[in-house]
Amino acid sequence: MTETRETNGRDERVSLGPSFKITGPESIGGPRKEPSRKKSHPLEWWSERIPTLHKEGDQFAGECPAHEDMSLDSLKIKPVDSPVMTLVNCQAGCEYDDIEAAAREIEPGTLPKKSPVITKKKKAETKKLIIKAESPSDDGRPPEPEPESEPDKKTGAVKITYKDDSGEEISNDLPAVAKWWEKYTGIPWSEWESWGARARADRIEFTWPGVNVVKCRPRGGSTSDIRWEPAKSNAPSLWPLPGDDLPEQIWLGEGESSTGVLRHLGFEAYSITKGANTELRLVELNRLYERGARDVIICFDTDESGADNAYRMKVQIDASPLNAYLIDLNDELDPFRGESDLRDLWLNVRDKEVMIDKLKALALQLSIAARSVAIVSTKELHEMDLPPTRFVIEDLLVEGLTLFGGKSGTGKSYLLLDALRCIASGEDFLGLKTIQKKCLYIALEDNLVRMKRRQTQQGHPPDIPLDIIVQKGFIDQIGYLNRGGLSIVEEWIKKFEYEVVGIDTLSRAIYGDQDRVNIMTPALAALQEMAQRLNIDIVMVDHHKKDSPELSTYEAIIHLLGSTAKGAVSDSIWGLYAPKEMMSQRLLVTGRDLEPRTFDIIQDKATFRWSQGTGINFSRVSKRKQEVVAALENIGRGRVADIAREVKNVRDDDVEVNVGSVHNILTELQLAGMVLQQIQGSKNEKWYSLRE
Repeated sequence: MTETRETNGRDERVSLGPSFKITGPESIGGPRKEPSRKKSHPLEWWSERIPTLHKEGDQFAGECPAHEDMSLDSLKIKPVDSPVMTLVNCQAGCEYDDIEAAAREIEPGTLPKKSPVITKKKKAETKKLIIKAESPSDDGRPPEPEPESEPDKKTGAVKITYKDDSGEEISNDLPAVAKWWEKYTGIPWSEWESWGARARADRIEFTWPGVNVVKCRPRGGSTSDIRWEPAKSNAPSLWPLPGDDLPEQIWLGEGESSTGVLRHLGFEAYSITKGANTELRLVELNRLYERGARDVIICFDTDESGADNAYRMKVQIDASPLNAYLIDLNDELDPFRGESDLRDLWLNVRDKEVMIDKLKALALQLSIAARSVAIVSTKELHEMDLPPTRFVIEDLLVEGLTLFGGKSGTGKSYLLLDALRCIASGEDFLGLKTIQKKCLYIALEDNLVRMKRRQTQQGHPPDIPLDIIVQKGFIDQIGYLNRGGLSIVEEWIKKFEYEVVGIDTLSRAIYGDQDRVNIMTPALAALQEMAQRLNIDIVMVDHHKKDSPELSTYEAIIHLLGSTAKGAVSDSIWGLYAPKEMMSQRLLVTGRDLEPRTFDIIQDKATFRWSQGTGINFSRVSKRKQEVVAALENIGRGRVADIAREVKNVRDDDVEVNVGSVHNILTELQLAGMVLQQIQGSKNEKWYSLRE
């Protein structure tokens, strides 16, 4: 858009930009007349309708009336050469006609049928824009304004003064930044002031009485823009400052806005001032206890970092005399609308009684869950008639949560699928008895084509009670187990009466870094709790670390990928290893109700089924190990010295054989399952033989 101005006797075209529009007296009523400095001033017409209007450099900024302006400063108004003309622009893209129409619907000064007049105080007094209500002129235009009046430079406040119907003078000099924060949180600014918040021209400040530190949040900025004044100062860990006499129940919010919502609703609440991932010191938690607090309800954001920090905070508080409880807002918020915290919930509800009822109901659920933990005396335990530990696969699979680890390519998926086939049909697995159960296999690395091929390879009967969920179905209908998916799986388990569930793999089923104990522990603990509560068996396939051994010591727990805390929340662990010298694999089993066992197993390449057995892959056995194997084949069994002498015969040369080297090779072959060791005689001599 361009404007034609007369400059030094000639017309000059000036570019104003596509979204700007010049406004003058003709745009606010009546045909265009020669503008009169005494009769009209469009900037004042806008200021009496936009209470958030404030000085911003060489222009004015305020809330656009044509759209839901959360920033409260999308509208930009800039005076031009003429004192009765302004440039009006909405940074959100609103058309000028829509802005003007919306502004016309706003009663000037919030009072109907009154128009303000602007007067300028003496220079010695504060330069605030003082607006007094007077009757409109006969032609409907605002009375004459005083030129060059402007908002307060320090606070950006526009003061509106008028008289109500009773004649009492009312003044509103709330800073624009306070209006922004009030609208952002949905809480009156007077309450924020009572808690220690202050408004400045460009920021909100959170303060503590007697503490020379200020936490600053810029207007319109995010939490990442927060700064401290002075920088790198020692600040209190909670805002507001806790009093000397606290109620038994206090709440912790992740930020000041959520804490403000809780305080507005009447709860004793505090925010973590230096970020939710900041630890509260034990001395601080002890001091809260000494001042009367007993229970701390943690109400953090529902995003990933909020959930992680909430769990970490609970661990810290539980280590003190206080009791910690986690409020879960996931069911109350809509993630598709970007909702993730208590402020979002409050802005949706906008009803104190309803909001209080929601939070009290969530807190009551926590209280009931805490009280439901029953104490059983030794006498009562002795008198209880409890069933024995239930094995679905004899000495191998026990009720609860089993983690099944192994490196890629070792055959974990085929082994689990074969185990489920045997359970569903009631057949023996690896020569071990099974109890027939209805099974569900959640195959998160496969599609239906691959699953059909694998079932055909293993010869699954079409009528066995074994159901399949593949990757696409899981993503579309369930989702990550620790992001709401577990409740859906539980519903399906109950509805279709599954008693054994295989999940392949953990990395596809649980969201988060597997090295982080605060993610893995609660996710697996919830899975274990569900398995024990429903009396079902869950086998979760996992991966081994890249540096786990092929042929050394086997530790099924420590070789699991990520945090070793996984082993603490599982009832049993399987570890599948593939020694490079063997055609067979080794399955290690350990658990709370299982005796540690080792199974040498081999997969039939024709049927893809598994059975107990061994086989040596001589193409991958080193020459020195082949010599030891040949020596054992010749003598049948012997001690290390006997075997070393036979190795020399096998070599058929005069080179001396090192007995220590033969002993090391025998140890490796024993770990690989190729050699057996027996202790015999009064001297506890070690005798070795080949495994049959």
